[in-house]
Amino acid sequence: MNKFKMAVCQLKQYYQKEEIIRKAEKSINEAAKNGAQVIVLGECWNALYTKKYLNLHAELAEEDKDSHSYTFMKRIAKQNGVYLFGGSIPER
Repeated sequence: MNKFKMAVCQLKQYYQKEEIIRKAEKSINEAAKNGAQVIVLGECWNALYTKKYLNLHAELAEEDKDSHSYTFMKRIAKQNGVYLFGGSIPER
């Protein structure tokens, strides 16, 4: 059986999506630096878990100029050479 190292990043939520993504990037980079090959983010990792912010931070579920979280996840996973699971992202 092949073994691998996995990390789960539980992030503190902020009102600004940009701040959440900055914190996610720091956590993902740290996990990869510590040898994680698979990294998992929590449910609705990119938004405060309230109706107002879930709606405000909702994105298209495709790679697009309007899908900042998806584009971020793709970039940071490739940069670190890891498999990244984004929990869930609120969608429009």
